[in-house]
Amino acid sequence: MKADKVVTLTEEELPTPNNQSSQSMRARFDDFHMRRRKAKMALGFSCITDIAMHIRELSDPAELWEALQTMFDNTATHLGRSAIVTKFHNAQPSATESIVS
Repeated sequence: MKADKVVTLTEEELPTPNNQSSQSMRARFDDFHMRRRKAKMALGFSCITDIAMHIRELSDPAELWEALQTMFDNTATHLGRSAIVTKFHNAQPSATESIVS
């Protein structure tokens, strides 16, 4: 799909081509918007109904990603950070596991 740069905003949106624009410029513009639509669909359809209702109104895939990231970022709250610390402290290696990967 190659839409990761669209979602993470590392690729800027191209200006709308006019009648004087070259075919390659129009093709790059069309490709960008196709990847943008695919990214929006992939993010939207990857969510269960309970989550999708929170992002339904968003049309920009980068905004969708940001909203999902904010919803699921456990490090943003004290409770989430405490859960991570507890999980770390409760982790125990098994006899068959190596400490070094």
